[in-house]
Amino acid sequence: MRKTFTLFAFACLGLGLNAQFVRTDMGDLGDSQIYRRADTTGVQDGASGTGQNWDYSTLVATSTISTNAYILPSAHPQGSNYPTANLCLNPGNGAFEFYKSNADSLYVIGEKSPANTRVTYTDGAAWFRYPQAFGVPNEDSVYGAYPDGFISTVTRAGWIRTTFEASGSLTTPFATYPAVKRIEYLAAHRDSSLTGAANVDLYVKRYEWYATGVALPVLIIHHQQVILNNGNPTNSKEVLWADDNAVAVAPATTSQFEIYPNPSQGETTLRYRLDASDDVRIEVLSIVGGRVRLVADASQAAGSYSYDLAQGLAKGVYMVRMVSSKGATTQKMILN
Repeated sequence: MRKTFTLFAFACLGLGLNAQFVRTDMGDLGDSQIYRRADTTGVQDGASGTGQNWDYSTLVATSTISTNAYILPSAHPQGSNYPTANLCLNPGNGAFEFYKSNADSLYVIGEKSPANTRVTYTDGAAWFRYPQAFGVPNEDSVYGAYPDGFISTVTRAGWIRTTFEASGSLTTPFATYPAVKRIEYLAAHRDSSLTGAANVDLYVKRYEWYATGVALPVLIIHHQQVILNNGNPTNSKEVLWADDNAVAVAPATTSQFEIYPNPSQGETTLRYRLDASDDVRIEVLSIVGGRVRLVADASQAAGSYSYDLAQGLAKGVYMVRMVSSKGATTQKMILN
């Protein structure tokens, strides 16, 4: 049953409070939120501006449940590599972000990707500067380097931009929020191998809806585009909504998850078996965790499956990640 948040004082003040996005609008150390993942078919971003009425009550849930949480950097095995960080976001997908957080800014200083690659930015970026006025973008550059899995390094250069660009009421399958603030997050960067083996261009557009009294966003729509070596783009989209009552379905057992041959000089195949039907997403990630190919994203019946993974990929080190209601499984793949 959908809940209604009767946040009377906040709702009555309306745009007076909505004129700025402030530090207390976001989560902090110890805050967490449970999310359901939605079927993205036909889901639109919704309009910008004030006085919006976003209705996402008909979102259809998949079996995937995740939990986002703000933790101490020291709680992560690689946290000591980010000595100036005082906050770490664990988004539930293996991609950790490390921040220096204070009263007037949230400054990203590094990341740990689902591929377990650590990037420490020599030039980090102010993701937010508080207070952030309505309609005024905050933009900053970012630069760093990380090992490419062979003998060289990869440089990352790009920018991020956040804008408090919409406000209004929001309805999801879990709750109705009478007054929310929406942040648009845009990012672009290029990962360039010094050996010239691969260049990866990553473009992100994400919308996050924030409601007072809720620690993290209550709705997230995330678009991503990856272009490998100036080739055809790979596009993906995710929709998550907050649901405190979310409980994962009984997971299907996955067996025989194997990549063969590996290393490979040509075709390499992923094989696995499900003992029950499940929602399955399989993606090939760059060594830093950016998706370079979406292999499968569908509900699958019990049975055996196989996919050719190497098609269209350059030589290099990749991570193959499978996500189901059981969790995530990741293996390294080497193409020589």
